[in-house]
Amino acid sequence: MTRITSPRLILEALRASHAEKLWCVLADPRIYCFLDAEPPASQTALAEQFLRLETGRSADGQETWLNWMVQTTERHSIGFVQATVYADRSAAIAFVLGADYWGQGYGREATNAMLRTLVESYLIRGAFATVDSRNIASQSLLLDLGFGKVTAEDFSHAEMQPGDALLGRAFE
Repeated sequence: MTRITSPRLILEALRASHAEKLWCVLADPRIYCFLDAEPPASQTALAEQFLRLETGRSADGQETWLNWMVQTTERHSIGFVQATVYADRSAAIAFVLGADYWGQGYGREATNAMLRTLVESYLIRGAFATVDSRNIASQSLLLDLGFGKVTAEDFSHAEMQPGDALLGRAFE
């Protein structure tokens, strides 16, 4: 995986060793109000989760897992972005930033940088994200990046929970 840079951010391939840097950020319960997850139980549990992601592939080899830790250029670890790339050249994307960094444009900048890499290096033709329909900020971020509301028929890999909105974007 390549390192990605943008004007204010550095995206590094996520490693188990990053759990120490991201523990305080990801342990904050504020970031889980719209996620189907709980804060990590411990720094060790977070490191184990990151270690599983380091494999870069699903057990059946059908999915490529790409995960980047997001840091400011001042080296403050602020969250992560991720993509699951499928054989049909679509990608499921997600982003999680610490609550202290919300509203500063970091999520948009990190996600946009990741999308450029997915198009250029992984040749994706489309991307989608499932977002809790109450999460207006994340939906706005995606709309600003050219995503629009789509249906599950548009992206066969989308896994929806009740109350989710599905946003997608095609790339030429």
